Amino acid sequence: MAAGDKHTRDLEIKNKERIRILRIFLVVTLVVSMGTVGGLTYRFVSAKERNDFESQYEDSVVKVAKGFQLTLDMKVLSASAFSNIYTSRFGDLVNTSTLASVWPNVTMPDFVNQASGLLALSKGRAISFNPIINNETRMSWETYAKEQATQVCNSSSQLVKRSCSTCWIVADRIFTKGMGNDSLVNIYDTGYTSGSKKYPDTLVPVWQIAPQKTNEGAVMFNLHSEPKRQRALDDMIHYKVPTLTDILQLVQDEKLCPSSILFYPVFASFDNEATTNVVTGSISIVFSWDALLNKLLPDYIEGMICVLKSSSGQTFTYRIGGDEVEALGDGDLHDPAYNNLEHRVDASITGIGLSEVDNFVTFQLLIYPSKELESAYKSSCPIIYTVIVIVIFLFTTALFLLYDYLVQFRQRLTARASRESNQIVESLYPSQFRDRIFHIQRKYSITSFEDEIYYHVADSTNGNNDDKKKRNRRNSGMSTFKSSFFTATKKYGIDFPGFDVGVNMKSGVPAEDPIADFFPNVSVMFADLAGFTAWAATQEPNDVFLFLEALYWEFDQVAEFLGVFKVCAVGDCYLAATGVPEPMADHAKVITEFSMKCLKKMEVVRERIPNNLQLRIGIHSGPVTAGIIRGRKSRFELYGDTVNTASRMESTGAPTRIQVSQNTANELMICDVEDWLLPREGLVSAKGKGDVQTYWIVLE
Repeated sequence: MAAGDKHTRDLEIKNKERIRILRIFLVVTLVVSMGTVGGLTYRFVSAKERNDFESQYEDSVVKVAKGFQLTLDMKVLSASAFSNIYTSRFGDLVNTSTLASVWPNVTMPDFVNQASGLLALSKGRAISFNPIINNETRMSWETYAKEQATQVCNSSSQLVKRSCSTCWIVADRIFTKGMGNDSLVNIYDTGYTSGSKKYPDTLVPVWQIAPQKTNEGAVMFNLHSEPKRQRALDDMIHYKVPTLTDILQLVQDEKLCPSSILFYPVFASFDNEATTNVVTGSISIVFSWDALLNKLLPDYIEGMICVLKSSSGQTFTYRIGGDEVEALGDGDLHDPAYNNLEHRVDASITGIGLSEVDNFVTFQLLIYPSKELESAYKSSCPIIYTVIVIVIFLFTTALFLLYDYLVQFRQRLTARASRESNQIVESLYPSQFRDRIFHIQRKYSITSFEDEIYYHVADSTNGNNDDKKKRNRRNSGMSTFKSSFFTATKKYGIDFPGFDVGVNMKSGVPAEDPIADFFPNVSVMFADLAGFTAWAATQEPNDVFLFLEALYWEFDQVAEFLGVFKVCAVGDCYLAATGVPEPMADHAKVITEFSMKCLKKMEVVRERIPNNLQLRIGIHSGPVTAGIIRGRKSRFELYGDTVNTASRMESTGAPTRIQVSQNTANELMICDVEDWLLPREGLVSAKGKGDVQTYWIVLE
C-alpha cells in the first residue's frame, strides 16, 4: 500500500506540474492575444482612416484636374471667339485706294466693352489685340496708329500727349525695353529681333488692350522683342495654333505670382487652306496660374499641393484649399513621403503633340496631398480602440486568474475530503476486502460513463451535415457494426480498467456472442518502410519516433479525408483498408488513391526529417472477417486470406512503388481507371500463393 500511495502522490505532483504549466501557457496566450488583437485593432482603424484620406484625396484630384483643364479651355475659347470677331469684321475689307486688304491696319470699335465679358469668362488679367507687322508694313501701320490713337486710347492723355520726359506715347512708334541709367526704359524698336530664327523682321505691338487704365504702358510695346513671348509667337505664326508662353513674373506684380500669356492667332479670313489663310495678328490673354486653381475644392479640403512644371524646366509650387491659393515658391516643394500618391495632369490647348513639335512650351500639373490634408482624417480613435481592447483582455485575464484560484481552492477542499474518506475506509476494512469493494464499485459505475461517451459520439456524427459530399457518402451515420460495438462495450466493459474476461465466461465459452462481421468486398493496403530496421538501429529513440509520428500523422490526415479506415500501425508497417467497417463500391480505387498520396507524403516528411528510407506498398482486394477481441486492451482486427495476400503484395514489391494483385486490378478496371495499371514483367512468387500476375500502379 505504501508503494501505491507513493505512486498516487507522484501522479498528483505530476498533474499539478502539468496544470501549472498549462496555467502559465494560458496566461501567456492571453497576453500574446492581447498584444496581437490590440495591434490589429490599431492597424485596422488606422488603415480605415488612411483609406478615408486617400479616397477623399482621389476625389479632390478629380475636381482639381477637371477644373484646371476647364478653366484653361475657357481661356482658349474666349480667345477663339474674339479672334473670330476680328476675322468676321475685317476679313473682307479692302483699302479703297489700293484695293488691298486692310490688315494689319484695323481697330475694333468699343474694344473695351466687347472684351470685358470675355476677360471675366476666361479669368484673365488682361486681353489685347496685337497686329503682326514687318518692315514693309511698319511705316504705314505706325502712321495709322498715330491717326487712331484718340479712338484706341479713349481720349487718354497719357498715350496721346506726353505728360513727362520719359513717358511713351503712340506717336513715338513701336518700342521695346532697354537699359538706361542702370534700369529698364522704353526705347525705340529698330524692327529686327536677333533671337528669332523664323521671323527676325516681325513686330507684334500691343494695340488694343483691356482693362486699359492699368495697362496703358503696354500699348505699342513689341511683344516679339521679349524672348519668352517671342518663342510662343513664333510657334503661333508658324503652326497657326494657340500657344502659351513660359512662366512669367510680370513687372506690376510685387509678390511672387507666376503668370503666362495665351496667344491665339487672328486670321485674315475664314479660309481653311493653310497656304492661303494668313495669320495677321493675335489675341493675347494674360493670366496668373493661381486663377486656374482657385475655387476648385470645397472649403473643408485644405492642404492640396500642386506643382506646376513647364517643358522648359520652370517649376512652381502652390498650396490650394477652398477659395485659397497660395504660391509657396520656386521649385518642387511637395513632401516626398507622398510620391506614391502623385497624379499628373497635362495642360492641353492644342491637338499637336510634343512628339510632333518639340519647341512648344507645355505644362504639367503634379498633384500631391500633404500632412495638413492627412491630419484632417487622423484622430485618436486607433489609440482609444486599442486601449479598450487591451482593457478587455486585462479584465478577462483577471477573471481567469480569479476563477483559477477558486477552482484550485475547491480542488484542495475536495482532495482533503477524499484523503479523509480514504483514511476512514482503510481504518474500517482489511486490504483484501477493500480492493474487492473498489473493484465492484468501478464495475457498476461504468454504465453512466459509457452512456456519456455514446451520446457524445452520436452527437458528433449527427452534426456538420454540410461537409463535402464525398466524405459524407463514406462516413455518414453509424453502421450496424459500430452500434454492436457500443452495445457490447456496455455489456463487457471493453477498454475500461477493471474488466476481467473470466467473469464473462462459462466453462470456457463467452457469455455473449463475439463481436465480429463478414465483409465480402474489401481492399487491404500494407505499407512498409524499406531499410527501417537498419536505420532505426543507428538512430536515437526520440528521432525514430519523431519520424514515425510525423509520417503516420500525414497518412492519417489523408485517410480521414478519403474515408480510408486505419486498422493499425505496428512498428514500420501501416495497415489500412476500405470497404470496412463501411461498405464502399469503389474501395479499390480509393485505397489506390490513398496509397499514391502516401508516397507523396513520404517525400514531404523526408524533406523535413532527412533519411534514406523508402516506402513499399502492396494492395489486395477480397473478403475479410473483422471484429473486436475482447479483453484488457480490446482492439479491432482483420482476418482472412485477403490480409495475407496484401502482405505478400507488399513484401514482393519494390521501394517507392505500389504493387496490386489481379483482384485489385479487376476492381480498378471496373472503376474505369485501368490507365493506372502497368503489368509487372514476369510472374511474382508469393508464399502460399505460387506464381501470380501482379501490377504496378502508374504514379502521377
